[in-house]
Amino acid sequence: MGDTTTEDLPIENKLDQILNLVRGIDARQISLDELVRGIDIRLTSLEELVDARLKDTRPIWEGVLTELKEQRKVLQSLERRFDIFAIESSKIKGDVLDILTRVEDLERKAS
Repeated sequence: MGDTTTEDLPIENKLDQILNLVRGIDARQISLDELVRGIDIRLTSLEELVDARLKDTRPIWEGVLTELKEQRKVLQSLERRFDIFAIESSKIKGDVLDILTRVEDLERKAS
């Protein structure tokens, strides 16, 4: 569609121009439809590829997650054991200090 006006043209020429414009629009619509179909085919192909990859890697990740859960349990158990060890160690230190105090008292009494 240019700057040409159709006022001075006979009705047949006006109809021909309109018909040519409609044909051009129709051709562009067909071209766009083909482009959209091509994009749809490519998108479908990508979706299938992603699904296939997910099927390949899903068992691996599920195994990794299971292993992480197990390792978390082990770590929590070790943390509890370390806490108990720290408490027991503190008690032993208190007992050693008590024994040292007694030994010093006995040494003073013996001298």
